[in-house]
Formats: sequence, C-alpha cells, structure tokens
Amino acid sequence: MEIITKNSQETQKLGQGIGFKLKPKKILALYGDLGAGKTTFLQGLAKGLGVKRRVISPTFVFLKEYPILDGSIFYHLDLYRIENSKDALGLGLKEIFDDPKAIVVIEWADKIEGLLPKKRTDIYFDYLSDQERKITIKRKMILYIDTSDSLETKVGLGNKIYKFETRDHKSQKLLFLIDKILKKNKKSIEDISEIKINLGPGSFTGLRVGISVANTLSWALDIPINNKRQLLTPKYESSS
Repeated sequence: MEIITKNSQETQKLGQGIGFKLKPKKILALYGDLGAGKTTFLQGLAKGLGVKRRVISPTFVFLKEYPILDGSIFYHLDLYRIENSKDALGLGLKEIFDDPKAIVVIEWADKIEGLLPKKRTDIYFDYLSDQERKITIKRKMILYIDTSDSLETKVGLGNKIYKFETRDHKSQKLLFLIDKILKKNKKSIEDISEIKINLGPGSFTGLRVGISVANTLSWALDIPINNKRQLLTPKYESSS
C-alpha cells in the first residue's frame, strides 16, 4: 500500500490511525532517510495507541518504553547511532520481540536487518518535497497450502484462498501456482512470513508434495511452518 501525505499533519494523522488499530505482538520496521517523516509518523502512532507522554527520537538512548492503558507496552527503538547489528545485541531484542504485551516500532530498522523477525510490517518513507512524503506499507504475509485433495489444490495468501483443479500433484507445479498468486497480488516470495499447511488426512501424493514444498520454502526463507521449525509428518487417509 502506497500513500502520499501532503504535510506533516497528514503524516502524523496516518500514524495515529494505524496506532489506534495496533494490537500487542505487532512489530513495525521503519525505513527512510533523515527528515523523511519517520518520527512525525511515530508521534501520531503513539497518540493513536493512547501514549500520554510526548515521543521524541532519543539522542543517546536506543530504546524507550511507554506503558499503555490496556497493559501493553510500546517499545520505541531508534537505531540511528548504531553502526551495525552487533551494536544492538545488548538491547535484549529477542526478549522484546517475544514479549506478548509488546508493540514495537523500530526507526532505522535497516541497521539490524538480520535480527528482525520475519513476521512484521515494513514501512518505507520517501522525501518528495518540503511537505510531501511517500509512505509505503508492506505487510508480511502467511502462505497457506492444502494439497490433501487428490483433485484440487488450495493456495492462500493473506486472507485470500485460490482453488485449482489438479489431476496430479507435483512440486514444480505447486511452486508455479504459488509464484503465480504472488505476482497476481504484486508480492514477492520474501513477503511470506509464515507457512500454514493442511497435514491431512488426505491423499499420500498430495500431502507429500505439499509438505515437501513447505519444508523447502521454510528452509530457504527461514520461516516457520504451522508455528514450528521442523519437518512435518502428514496424516494419510486409511486405505481400508
């Protein structure tokens, strides 16, 4: 999603609207040059969350915490002054990202790209003029695979499910369908943050192909399958 804001008030209002809808366990990674609008957006977002204190970019403190009335915690990370991801290792990022009460927003997220969780929303800020900004929001998505039916393949992306008539399940054909759906939705394979797969019961060949593709993508993208990081075992239909 791409949005053009005409001034700082619109940028802040956009952040406020997003903040109003945010729930715990959400991570936003912000990208953009100095003056691109990240902090302005962040101030609006904090207001939408109900944070009473004024949010500013800290000068020498990388991390600030703000309590929210519903019991959750807003973590603001500003990593402008770090050189690389090694400088951030002492911040306890894993604990913050895993905190079930946390809402995390990271300015200069590109500096810890390798440490960022796959399940997150990336927001890019581009300077267009003294007032205008282009803000691009890219949400990581869940890929759903169901090859349990010997005559039909289901592939889902986000909240959309696509059905295809299938006479024979093959890994190459399934990968082609996934690629086709990604292109249809103007997404790339890197936008997938997690895989959900139907483990059966179902046809032997279909489940084997689906799980093989899911395992391959999980390994290549370093993302979980059904919330696990392990090989999955299908449940085949009984032949009796």
